[in-house]
Amino acid sequence: RMWSDILIKQPANPRARAGYGLALVRLGRYTEAEAQLRTAVGLEPGHALSQAGLGAALLGEQRFQEAAGPLERALTIQPDNVDAHHNLGLAYAALGQDALAVPHLERALETQPDDPVLLNECARILGSSTDPAVVNRPRAVQLAERAVRATSGQDVNSLNNLAAAQAGMGEFAKAVATEQMAVATARARGRQADVAELEQRVAMYRSMVREP
Repeated sequence: RMWSDILIKQPANPRARAGYGLALVRLGRYTEAEAQLRTAVGLEPGHALSQAGLGAALLGEQRFQEAAGPLERALTIQPDNVDAHHNLGLAYAALGQDALAVPHLERALETQPDDPVLLNECARILGSSTDPAVVNRPRAVQLAERAVRATSGQDVNSLNNLAAAQAGMGEFAKAVATEQMAVATARARGRQADVAELEQRVAMYRSMVREP
């Protein structure tokens, strides 16, 4: 309401456009946000917050390739913009550009060390990337464990991700135990649609456990 009131009086105010657009992003109203932030960028291309906000709106619309442009420009203007690093890492990850994604995700984690989205995405890439220069399985396990701690062991995605990281290290017995926790959590949360797939993962990891 505050930003819309300012815009009624000052429609060419780029900072107000950016503020209004970012508020819409936080509400998940990405299409409306994009319109406001494109206007803000047009009025003041050198404003990092407007560029980062436009990138966030496009990311929310799952237009990953388009999102990368304004996010890159935001970081050219303001290299320490954590939100831009966060979102650019996610955009590159969605595009399968692992080598570009990881540095931005790691940079964002320096400031947002307990963000489960960042922890899980970075762990997933480091544990499963097809790029040998990117893969770092011990680091993947470390980040996945942090995601589980950050969510108090109650997030199915974090548990599933940790099990995959453990399996990637050849720790199949641990992966079985972790995936069983994911199954129990999914059941407790009423996510019955996920249970069958998770149980298949349990069976897969169990089949890989070597008997002593």
